[in-house]
Amino acid sequence: MTHSEVATAWAKRQRLIARGHNVHCEDNVIYSYGKHNPIAQFHTARSGQTIALISSEKGTKSTQNHKGHVMQALCNSFIPFFVVPNTGPTMTAHDHIGNIEHMLREAQAYLKQAKRAIKHRDRYVSSAALLRTVAQAYGDAFHCPVHVS
Repeated sequence: MTHSEVATAWAKRQRLIARGHNVHCEDNVIYSYGKHNPIAQFHTARSGQTIALISSEKGTKSTQNHKGHVMQALCNSFIPFFVVPNTGPTMTAHDHIGNIEHMLREAQAYLKQAKRAIKHRDRYVSSAALLRTVAQAYGDAFHCPVHVS
C-alpha cells in the first residue's frame, strides 16, 4: 500500500492493521517508521465524536510528508483533527490543558510577531485569532476550560 492508501484506510477505519513501506497503522494509531514514532491517534470527544490528534513534533521531512497524507485523509473523511504536542493513548485533563496552553502560546507568538511586522501584520494577527478559535474548539471537544488573555 502507498502512504496515502494507509492513511486513508486508517482515517476511514477500513482496516485495523494496514502497512505501507514506511507508514503503518494499528487500531487507533498511525505510525511513521515504526511504533517508536506515532504521528496521529484517534480519541473520542465527550460528545462521542471521533477526533484525531496529530503530533506537532516536527520530525524528518519524510515524517512531515506522512503527516500530510494523514491530514488529507482525515479531511477527505470529514474527521476533525488538531495538531498538538500530546496525543497519547490515555489523555488526562493535564494533557488536554497542555495542548490548549501550547496553542495559546503559539497565538501569543504570532501577536508578538505582528507588533514587529510591517508587511505581514494582518497575517500574524489572523493566525493568532485562528489559533485562539482552534484552542476554544479543542477545549469544547474535551470539556477543558480555555482562558484567553
